[in-house]
Order: sequence, then structure tokens, then C-alpha cells
Amino acid sequence: MKHITISLFILLTFIGSNKLWSQDCSIPTPLPYFEYFQNVNAPSLPPCTLNESILPPPGHQFQATWITGNEYASSNKIVAVDFVNPEFKYKLWYFTPKFSLSDSKQYRLIYHYKTGATSISDAPSLLVYYGSCQSSSCMANLFAGKRNATNNYWKSDTAIFTPTVAGNYFIGFYHIDENLNDHEAQQTVLDSISLIELAPLPVNMSPLKANLSGNTLSLNWKTYTESNNVGFDIEQSRDGSYFYSIGFTPSKAANGNSTSEIPYTWFYQYPSHAFYRLKQRDKNGRSEYSNIVSSMPPLSSQSSALRLLGVSSTQLQFSTTADRAMKIQILIVDGAGKQVVKQEQSVSPGDNLMQVNIASLAKGTYYITRYGIAAKPVAFIKY
Repeated sequence: MKHITISLFILLTFIGSNKLWSQDCSIPTPLPYFEYFQNVNAPSLPPCTLNESILPPPGHQFQATWITGNEYASSNKIVAVDFVNPEFKYKLWYFTPKFSLSDSKQYRLIYHYKTGATSISDAPSLLVYYGSCQSSSCMANLFAGKRNATNNYWKSDTAIFTPTVAGNYFIGFYHIDENLNDHEAQQTVLDSISLIELAPLPVNMSPLKANLSGNTLSLNWKTYTESNNVGFDIEQSRDGSYFYSIGFTPSKAANGNSTSEIPYTWFYQYPSHAFYRLKQRDKNGRSEYSNIVSSMPPLSSQSSALRLLGVSSTQLQFSTTADRAMKIQILIVDGAGKQVVKQEQSVSPGDNLMQVNIASLAKGTYYITRYGIAAKPVAFIKY
């Protein structure tokens, strides 16, 4: 027994010191997953990761590299775009290992990056997808990232997502030079990538709905199950960007736990146009947000609702009417209520055909409205 124990210790020491233990890349990597690039032998990539160069020819791609100080990251190794010829425009991918993901669970991706760009004219884009293989041809699901990333400082981004179909997936980071003038100045770098599975949501609920009767707004929703639910903060926003609490409704469930359907209604004397959402809180200090809703007071003679005419990958076309010449503000918010576009436009008496540039928006559902007047938000999907 003593001989076996000593032999095993020697074997493990040999494997650990020489890194001969290899990972089977056909087996999904367990979560939680953390990659800080500290154990790689630069310029090699971590085990079971891959890069792909679409433009220019292979040889210019993501690779691990040493850095000094904290110019790009908080650690002394990163994975970066390898620029050899700055005259090329680059379309490059970095792929994580394989993960087994469920269509009934939420996952949180955190990644750190920097581009070095200081203006739109020389800013690359860093987009994040998930797909079924380590190839650009499989990366069909865009769920995070930044177009025209002008951060010449260290930045951390977080994305929460649920796959539409359960399966084995890879995360792909896509660096693309879409409008660069000075390619040499830009070196997209990645560091400290993590992917974890989030705990099940404490409340399963219906979408939030809003109804206006006279001067009273009613917000309506129902829960199907509740677990350790404290209740719901009612939050309001005037511009679709900054939300603040205007009320609270405690859980109707006994001790915050229920497996039966429970209806909720909250009334508010509605002064003007605004956005609303719920912030559900549980006893463990966690919180989740509902969808965003908006309502409008009775239409005045000065305006009417927006009418959506068409959506492309770059432009949103719509019409609106007015009984006099004036300036209006167009707002677009995402599903979390964050303002992503704010634009002032002039309108003339009668019907006005208008458009807004949405090229910088990621794929997803958004809401467009006219701020400050009686214009009901209109939902649209960018594909």
C-alpha cells in the first residue's frame, strides 16, 4: 500500500508539473467556467478553444500574449488580436470550449475587453454569439457585444441569456473592422471570461400590462409560482432610461410561497406619459425585472400614435402626425427599459414620414415612442 501511494504521488506530481493532463474537448466543459489566460503558454490558446480568421488570410488572429502593467487588463496575460499588417480590415473569431446549456435556465456571461479606439471612425466592433460549433458558420445567436466600441479603457460587460433550444454550444467573440481608418491603432483584447448558471427565478409570472381609465393607470400581472417572494417594487421612468420606485406591492402568497395562480393589480393616478416596470424582490436579496410597459393619456389634438412602416438592419421607418410645425423627441428603449436612442426631429402639420438609424442596435425587441406627448410606444424587432 505504501509503494502504491508513493507511486501515485510521483505520477500526479509529474503530470501537474509538466501539464501532460489533456482535456477531452468532445465533453462539454462544466460550469462555472472561468478563463483568465494565466496558465497558457503564449501564444497558444487555452485547451479546447479556437480562433478563426475570415479577413485577412490566416496568420492574423486572436492569440494569447503577455502584457506588462495593467494597460489592458488586471492580469499579465490576455488573448488579443494579433495585428501584423494594419492595412487590412479584420474579421476574426475567438471561440470558448463547449458547454451543455438548457433552454429552461438562465446563464450569465462576464467578459473584460478593450479596443483602444477613441473615435467612431477607427472603432472596431466586438460582438458575442453562441452557436453549435467552433466556426463562424454556426454562430447564429447574437446576444451581447458592442458595435463601434470606442472604449480605450478597461471595460467589463455582462450578458444574461437563455438558449432557445437546449444543446451543446460554444461562445464566439467576433472582432470586426467595419469602418476603420487607422487599423494599426486598434488591438481588441479579451481577459477574465466567465460563464455561470444562475439560480432558478423565485417567481414565475405573466407579462406586465398597463391600462388607462380616465386619469387612473392600472398595472396588472399574475404569478404562477412564488418562492420566498417579498413583493414587487413599482418603478417609473420619464425617459425610458432612469427608473425610480413609486410604490410597492407585497406578495399575496403565504410566507411568499405559492404554487397557485395569484392576480395582482396596482393603481396610480397617472399625470403624464411614462414607462413602467416591476422589480421583484425575494428574501435572499435577489431581484428580477419585468418587461417594460407604457400608457398614454387621452390623445390631444396635437399628435397621434406612431405607425410603424418598416424595419431593416440599419433603418426604422415610421410615420406620425401633428396639427402644427414643431420639434419632437424620438426615444427607443430596449426590453430592460434602457434608453438606446434619443433623437430630435422636426414635424410639419399633417402626416410625416420619418426614419431612425438603428444600425448600432443589437438584435432584439425594442420600443419606439414620442417623448413628452400622447404617443403610445410601438414594439419592433430588429433581426
